[in-house]
Amino acid sequence: MKCKQIWKTVASCLLAALLFPGCSDEEGGGTAVEEEKYRTIVITLNSLENSEMGTRAGNDVDDPDKEDSDDEHHISNYLLLVLKQEGADGTTGEPVYILDRIIDSSEPGAEQPDNNDENSKTKLTVEVEIGQTYRFMALANLDGLVNKNDITNKLIELVGVQFDPTTFQATVKEMTKYPHDTEADTYIPMSSYWYELFIQPSTGALEDDIELIRLIGKATVTITNLTKEAVTINNLTMQDMRKGEIYLFPYDVNEVGTDGEPLRHLFDKSIDETYAPKFPTGTTGEKTFAQFVIPDDKKEIASNDEVEYPSVYLSETSWDDNADLTITADISGRNPHPQTIHTSFVRRNDWLKIPILIQPVTTEISFEQQHMPIGGLPTELFFASDEPVVAVAPLTTSHAGKITVNFSLTVDNDELFTDPVLLTEGIYAAGTEWSKATVVDNPNGVILEVEEGSKIDLTIDETNRLSGSFELTLQEMSTLKTAEIELLLVVVEKSDIDENKIGPDSKRLAIPYTIQITYDNTK
Repeated sequence: MKCKQIWKTVASCLLAALLFPGCSDEEGGGTAVEEEKYRTIVITLNSLENSEMGTRAGNDVDDPDKEDSDDEHHISNYLLLVLKQEGADGTTGEPVYILDRIIDSSEPGAEQPDNNDENSKTKLTVEVEIGQTYRFMALANLDGLVNKNDITNKLIELVGVQFDPTTFQATVKEMTKYPHDTEADTYIPMSSYWYELFIQPSTGALEDDIELIRLIGKATVTITNLTKEAVTINNLTMQDMRKGEIYLFPYDVNEVGTDGEPLRHLFDKSIDETYAPKFPTGTTGEKTFAQFVIPDDKKEIASNDEVEYPSVYLSETSWDDNADLTITADISGRNPHPQTIHTSFVRRNDWLKIPILIQPVTTEISFEQQHMPIGGLPTELFFASDEPVVAVAPLTTSHAGKITVNFSLTVDNDELFTDPVLLTEGIYAAGTEWSKATVVDNPNGVILEVEEGSKIDLTIDETNRLSGSFELTLQEMSTLKTAEIELLLVVVEKSDIDENKIGPDSKRLAIPYTIQITYDNTK
């Protein structure tokens, strides 16, 4: 980026001041000392810490012990935008700022980013005019944007004219190659709010820090194995992540008070829904997914051990669209069931921490047929808590008619629940998941009167609210056919139901099973 013309104007003024003598004093003929016109100030670029959050962005927590990776602070290149106030708008009375110059780290002789510092703090000296009001904004790592060239070209065109940061939109590249390695082609792009200074004459130092904010958030998963046996993690994925255009600068940068500072700020602690991200008109975004990296030394989790996995990076999500995320853990011997992570929104620079507990549960599933073949007995399966949970409960029968599927749970960890019960369908907050049986495969209608994707009514035992049943009716088939039902048992605290506290953030344990019922009349 070329900025030499702007600097040439400043240099010419300085040269003129040196070459031309001052005016003569009318009384004594001495030389008047010209009033100082320019002042040198120091601007520090500084990358922010990730902003920790709970499952809702409103639960923002300032944790001094949190650690970000070096890649998340790295500044490979920067642009410092120097904006100068030029009077006020004749219509609104608001001050007008023109883009006075751009300081580009790629220019010869420019100060280079200092990535030896923990937060990549880099000090830049800038010469400004005394008696004027300036605003400073910064950008970093624009190689991480799909539309980098469009943005830099537009900035060059705006040098010398009015500057409106709210018109800039950005599309972030897929941030999948972190920690940074030879396959990655960029570091995380960043931008800042504006920082305003009125330049007064002084011989003392004048400094200001510009905090750079990453344009993406991140999610970290921690899995705790509370069972008596080691478990193996094969895969971790996160679905329903927003993909689309965002604002290059913080979306509230133009909402300012009388002091010129933003009325709202991304990192205020008094957060509510009004701080949800804003997006350019018509860019609600597509949905995408991310694959967590599972290092070999973290594939197996010992009993009562906890493992944290490398983070994935995600775009901002909105308050009313694409807010909830879905995470799936593929654990050996268990049925991978996508779990919904209920978030109000995820903002740029947010750090979403997701805990997953592998809970010890004793499960019993049995099958009862009203008309059993001669000599036949009901099939019963028992899944003990100290063994890997069998993902599939199978039943093979050669007899049509009604079948009752019974299920019963024992939650073996008293630390998680004091009075656990199964949650069934009811009037709860949007996004709440309850116990259900869903027909996912029904070839040739082996189960009568149900379609694929339909629900089967569950009956919960009122004397033991961790047990229940559902009924099926099989039709007689001439060939071997297997129907498949997904049974999801959701455990919650009984007091939460009684006190109407059930919602997306309620403490819950979701246990998925696959039940296969095969009709085999070929023998």
